[in-house]
Amino acid sequence: MSITEKSGNLRKDLKKDILESVSTLRKVFSKMKTQLETKSGENKKLSEEVMKVTEEMVRMRVNQRDRWRHLWTTRNKHQEVKHDRFPHLTAEEENYLHMY
Repeated sequence: MSITEKSGNLRKDLKKDILESVSTLRKVFSKMKTQLETKSGENKKLSEEVMKVTEEMVRMRVNQRDRWRHLWTTRNKHQEVKHDRFPHLTAEEENYLHMY
């Protein structure tokens, strides 16, 4: 085999190796892109779920606050309560507040 033939075979082998490497890289990048898109979708769903739960918690707190305000207003209108710290609360209601 001459040097020219050996050189030609080396070039063919190198070209084949390069093509195989490029093919492998394309497959890997394609798989990574698919995985990234999947994870992004999962993250979006989780973020939406967190937002919904947060909104529900805020609604519940507002409702609870409104119920307490209504209770305080009702107590002040119908009952004279004599507590130094929270004059509008009964002793039981004041104890409840101290728990939290």
